[in-house]
Amino acid sequence: MQPFKQVPVFECGDFHLYESRAIVRYIARKYKGQGPSLFGSTLEEQAIVDQWSEAEAYQFSFSFLPWSLEYYVGRREERPLNEGVLKPFYDKLATFFDICESQLSKTKYLAGDFYSVVDLNIAPSLLRVMTLKPELITTRKHVKRWYDSLASRPAFRKMLQADEHWAFALNPSPAEILQALPA
Repeated sequence: MQPFKQVPVFECGDFHLYESRAIVRYIARKYKGQGPSLFGSTLEEQAIVDQWSEAEAYQFSFSFLPWSLEYYVGRREERPLNEGVLKPFYDKLATFFDICESQLSKTKYLAGDFYSVVDLNIAPSLLRVMTLKPELITTRKHVKRWYDSLASRPAFRKMLQADEHWAFALNPSPAEILQALPA
């Protein structure tokens, strides 16, 4: 179903969709009006959601993915981490979180005072950051508050509960993560 032979794939009757961000946007649009808008209410709010969506995809994810992969591969292979590989990505992630800290000192969520697709898309990756290098989050007061807010959402907990019997290699189990989340 997925031409790149990856997950996720979304299936709804005869309709198939791949790429996680596209799936999230589709579901948010399909069920628009059944809850708060995940895209913002005004044109300006929607533009800020778009802006942070791009930042999450290109500033965060382009650094996060190779950075986290080196951690997991290094641990799996029981070899020292390649600091030469990690440092530039770590530095870019630190810069991203510094920018988030500034933004979150003014707003509850990245795109404003409303939960948006940006927060929804980044939340699972933030969980992995908390597993690998929690100081990227915990040393930034507003980023930590934001993470705690995302992690305490019922949907976040349901995601972990749905993954109860699945554990990514070298990650804490979903049950361990649930126990460590703020109440």
